[in-house]
Amino acid sequence: MGSCVDIRLVKSVRDNLAETYMTLGTASPGVRESRTDERWMCRSEIKHPVGNFAARFHLTPEGIRELTAIGRRDHWFRIYVCDGDEPESLVDDFCAMGADVRYELVVSAVDSDVHGSQAGPLTLVEEDAHMSQAFDLIVQSFFTPAEIWVRQHMKRALRHSLTQGHEFWSAYDSRGATAAATLVTAAGVIGLYNLCVRPDLRNRGLGSEIVQQMIGEARKRGKTLMLQCEPGLVGWYRRLGMVPIARTRALAFETR
Repeated sequence: MGSCVDIRLVKSVRDNLAETYMTLGTASPGVRESRTDERWMCRSEIKHPVGNFAARFHLTPEGIRELTAIGRRDHWFRIYVCDGDEPESLVDDFCAMGADVRYELVVSAVDSDVHGSQAGPLTLVEEDAHMSQAFDLIVQSFFTPAEIWVRQHMKRALRHSLTQGHEFWSAYDSRGATAAATLVTAAGVIGLYNLCVRPDLRNRGLGSEIVQQMIGEARKRGKTLMLQCEPGLVGWYRRLGMVPIARTRALAFETR
């Protein structure tokens, strides 16, 4: 994530992330969506970050104060700051107002010399029964031990995202989905999200095969593949050809 990183690519992956957040967020009940040159934002009736956040920033001091006021009032509101947002001091600016960085993810993009595989374990999901199994595995993998209502809402949000162009890929056996992933095409790049493998099949190389397959799929479409992951997984993805180019940080306030 040094000075040689293409800022245009950084802004493209930032926009892909923001589009993905917004698509999931707009599935929330009572959602109020707004997109301005200064920020994109979702507010909704549910008290959970999936429907209450702001992202994709070109903020003025007044905009920082506006989001600070919302965050201080609603502790479930998240501010997602990605490299490429402006001003560059945004994380420090919010922290100076009392925000905390709740977590940080690393954004990686495929190296230009890596071409991936032309085949792999996943197929594009088209049957509704298989779609439900893929949703179950994704929610189990990323939203356990969340409350039941959160898991139910996320399944609805995933189904909503299907109507907005998100692609779900999966593999199956007699017990249901064995692995799954989502592809999101936006801002000129393809985002790989929700990559998961059923617990009994992990550590067998299946995840690596999926990443190589998705790199190949993106290459076939003439696009760059990007993803975000926890810092501890950066080395694993790097060995598969994914190079870190940016960070995303989730900020929140304690309510007063």
